[in-house]
Amino acid sequence: MDTLYTTLESGLRLVSPFMPFLTEELWQRFPRRPRDITSSITIAEYPIYELSFNDPRSEKAYELVLGCSKGMRSLIADYAVKDIGIYIAPLNQTSHDTTYIQLGAIKSLSSKIPLKINILKVGEINPTDCALFPVSADANVYLEVKHRVQDAAKEAKKVKAKLGEARREQADADAIMVELSKVQDKDITDTMQSAEKQQRDIEASVQALQDVLTMFEKMQA
Repeated sequence: MDTLYTTLESGLRLVSPFMPFLTEELWQRFPRRPRDITSSITIAEYPIYELSFNDPRSEKAYELVLGCSKGMRSLIADYAVKDIGIYIAPLNQTSHDTTYIQLGAIKSLSSKIPLKINILKVGEINPTDCALFPVSADANVYLEVKHRVQDAAKEAKKVKAKLGEARREQADADAIMVELSKVQDKDITDTMQSAEKQQRDIEASVQALQDVLTMFEKMQA
């Protein structure tokens, strides 16, 4: 509860210079901590970056949990199913450990109905007859669709469109990396790391989509 309060209160102070009227209204309704007598957000101290709060490992885990949950919601909506089999395919051991530990949170964020979620081992063969949501270079989400797909050719066409879009994103990411490699007089370490991560995520997405496309094409036979 204290973490939630700190997040909301700090968020209000962060955006107050840009949204003064809204944040002031919310500030006046916000409960104050004991001994906090700040009467207006306009005189509240602006948040200061706290290095000890920087936790890249937790941030990455949070992104993975949200990504898996988003993928499940997307697949469930696309195929309008309830009695479903869902698989999370971690692409490294850290992702496997994270999804295993955070499985309860993933379920809660994914659906109101009970989900049977299977977490595959790293390197385990991906399930067949499944639709795919590529999360990142860390994991993919699969949904069993064998008995729900009436037209495999139609599904293959949908995957081809996604694959084409992913390849265009891949070309754009490669072009960005080329341009960044030309920069010499500035420190672009953070920018380069972000671009490299995006490139890895897209490459993983392209590979996963290609595998699913091959599966749907075989289903047409």
